[in-house]
Amino acid sequence: MSSATRVTLRWAEAADQPALLALFERAFGASMAPELWAWKYPEGAKQSLLAEQNGVVVAHYGGQPRAMQGVGQALNCLQISDIMVDPKARGVLTRHGVFAQIAEHFTDQATRPNGPYD
Repeated sequence: MSSATRVTLRWAEAADQPALLALFERAFGASMAPELWAWKYPEGAKQSLLAEQNGVVVAHYGGQPRAMQGVGQALNCLQISDIMVDPKARGVLTRHGVFAQIAEHFTDQATRPNGPYD
């Protein structure tokens, strides 16, 4: 897979969990319990973004909501987690690689002004 190949980006759904857990294992060489994944990424929360290439999940970018205080102001933040790219889809870090595409889209859609997080 070329790192410059365009991918389809979309928010993950419950039905994507098996593919995402398989990606986790390919990317990290370890498994994650399905119950833990479901707890971290509740369906519809728009905090788990995936990238597909030719119908295969090749990347994930996720985050956990966190309430924080910044200069006396409440902030609705997102702690980034479970960032992964399939080893076969990894390449040179470029502006058009799978990682760059998913990171930019997640940030654009999850943080203000487009998303709910500060």
